[in-house]
Amino acid sequence: MVDPIDYFCALTGLSRAKVSKGLDALENTKVIEREPDDARSIYKLAYYNVSAGWAKLPLKSMYSSGTIAAFMDFRLRRVAELDALKLFLLIVARRNRTTNITNIGHEKIEEYTNIRRQDQVRHKFPGVTLPGSRRAYSEQ
Repeated sequence: MVDPIDYFCALTGLSRAKVSKGLDALENTKVIEREPDDARSIYKLAYYNVSAGWAKLPLKSMYSSGTIAAFMDFRLRRVAELDALKLFLLIVARRNRTTNITNIGHEKIEEYTNIRRQDQVRHKFPGVTLPGSRRAYSEQ
């Protein structure tokens, strides 16, 4: 069995320290739960309900050569990276499963993500490629 942290490191391009710190933060905020299994942990979503309140990620478009391509550009030092990830997850979570369209305004984006409207427009996520997108936003 592959060590989960090694697996997450390979997928994201992040160091063991960053992955471990991120998992601790997710556990502390009750997003995930860990179930010890000998020397390895099993991770699961907290409060998971199969009939409501979850979203599927567009798996194929996110992966390239066994890694999540968008994460290779993340350095975890820019607010724009976190905001881009929040927006991506919001779009996935709120999309219509029949049309694959998310119809959401600036006010709701701010409410759900805490990204202020002026920041939504101002930084336009320079240098960040959202998972599954075909274009990267760049500074002009």
